[in-house]
Amino acid sequence: MSLGTLFAFTEKEVLVPSVSSLIQAADEEMYGSALFRAVHCHATCCSTIESILDAFAEALKGQPFAERIRYTSQVRQYVSSRKHHRSGRHSSGGTNERLSIVSLPKHPLDILERVFGNARCKRMRHEPKLAPIQITVTSSELVAFSLFLATPLVAGWSRNNQDRQETVQISEPGAVGISFQTSPSADGIRRMHLQRRVQDLSEKAPLLSSGYSSYFSKVLACGCLPLSKSGHSTEIIYISSNVARAICLGKPVMLLPSIRVLSMARPIQFLMRLPRGRTPLVHVLASSSPNPSSHLPDDLLSCLSILALTHPPPMASNALISTITFIASGGLPPGRLLQRLESVVGKVHRYSTSHAGLFGEMYRDTQIRELTREHLRLGKFGIDSETREAHDAAGADTMGRKAARVARWNLALQRLMGMLVERGRYKRDEAVSAVKSLLKVQFEESYRAALRAREIRVPENPKSKRRTDMPTLARQVEEILKMELPLDIDALATLARLMLVGWCYSVVGVAWEDGEEGVRLEIPKEEHEMVLM
Repeated sequence: MSLGTLFAFTEKEVLVPSVSSLIQAADEEMYGSALFRAVHCHATCCSTIESILDAFAEALKGQPFAERIRYTSQVRQYVSSRKHHRSGRHSSGGTNERLSIVSLPKHPLDILERVFGNARCKRMRHEPKLAPIQITVTSSELVAFSLFLATPLVAGWSRNNQDRQETVQISEPGAVGISFQTSPSADGIRRMHLQRRVQDLSEKAPLLSSGYSSYFSKVLACGCLPLSKSGHSTEIIYISSNVARAICLGKPVMLLPSIRVLSMARPIQFLMRLPRGRTPLVHVLASSSPNPSSHLPDDLLSCLSILALTHPPPMASNALISTITFIASGGLPPGRLLQRLESVVGKVHRYSTSHAGLFGEMYRDTQIRELTREHLRLGKFGIDSETREAHDAAGADTMGRKAARVARWNLALQRLMGMLVERGRYKRDEAVSAVKSLLKVQFEESYRAALRAREIRVPENPKSKRRTDMPTLARQVEEILKMELPLDIDALATLARLMLVGWCYSVVGVAWEDGEEGVRLEIPKEEHEMVLM
């Protein structure tokens, strides 16, 4: 099916893509979560779906020429019909110096028609007086869209709001500051509105960051790690809570053959119901023997190295978080890990003097006080679990702050890899490949170290004085901070691994098991027709 069959204009109609189309295009890496930074706010602080469609049209327009020539005439007409708002990617120094940033190579679009192959396009009548566009949305589309926005819906909202007549907020402001509101109407249609909250400086991601992927946001929330993409399918590895406990106990695990549906795994059933660009082929990680082993499957190590070099999403399953933390930390406590990783961002910022706004407004010279306040706040995290939980309970660490600092870390890592390219030491693909290879070795070594630390760990006496000389992950970052830029490949691999651990302390957990704490995901029954405005 081509895009032309989805875009059919008539004399008095306006065509817009469905939410599934937006998500499938994001799955194919046409754009990331940074697109929502281009969504403008009205005087009422509401972000309409029309603003997102404008930004989506800009994403289509910004594709390489080789991809744009494949657009049908209807797609080109759709792109030109949307209002072209500036995405906010301004030059930040008035300099012509080229800035090298290396990221993982994106999978190219084979044919744009495939992105929207199974999607629906809604034809909306252009009402008099410029009535707002309304897109009919299903429950699965709404949940997938909320995961992309990192704005989890409140459990049971569809039932609790059934008889209410007032507008009710059904989600908290997520990573990009957008929340959902719903209001019933006399015609039985539930209208969904997007509410944009003004974010403070510590919640604003860098402009040069492309954001996290919608594909990663869905997969990681369901306890899976992306492995590869091929043809019309994607390969992922599912890690259950039982397997996570087995890995932390040093029990050997193996990868079972790929299957399309796991009837026994609720997260996989949930994932299969969400709109997607390609069909997931699920590999199951299972315990193979009761005998201890310090070896991990090579595919699992590959998944971790890929995740360490990408921009991970703000949400992941609890089983995935505990598994990655145990493997990547080497059994060491974090210490002031988050604060030290932010110091790495500051070091790269000072090195890139001609690009003052590289890491966002908080790193401008006029915001020294705000940056200092953020450093002091991060210093209180990771000292011990009681301190971290107390600050989380106080609401000091919002999802926007968590996502923004992970974006800064990822951009700093890309910039450090770009320095190697600028010096002519590596080509772009060579730098990524070299770091990935070293990461696999480091993950294997840190896993062995974590198992050894678990065996010899002595319970800490809460009445004893805190030792200041004990090794921590923060001290490893301090050793990197003492090095001169550009860093070598070994230091980059170590930094990428430590940033992945920092992400584990900055991500929101998704609970799939009974008794777990975290966000609960569900696809509510479609009792009413829903439209997104």
